[in-house]
Amino acid sequence: MSARVAVHALAEERGTPLPPLVVAAAGGRRRLPALVYLAELRIRTGAPDLAARLLAEVAEVELSAADRERLADELSTAADLSATLETPAISGTSATPEAPTG
Repeated sequence: MSARVAVHALAEERGTPLPPLVVAAAGGRRRLPALVYLAELRIRTGAPDLAARLLAEVAEVELSAADRERLADELSTAADLSATLETPAISGTSATPEAPTG
């Protein structure tokens, strides 16, 4: 994890907002991996509402075609996490989302 991503992750974890210029300077393609990482962390630590907020931010990031290709793994993970949030837990355990078809 790069230092910049780590700074963003720590700021989010501690609830300390970063100055708007720092956030804007990071750009969508640099912020997206950190947002996905934090969303997964929130799901694993039992904070699905925060994860949903982070994934909504991921969905709003504007990316070029080249960035989408470069960040394909992160975008796929974000889609999987979103599906996990939409699947209700069964008997107190996390439900595993079905594999995508097609």
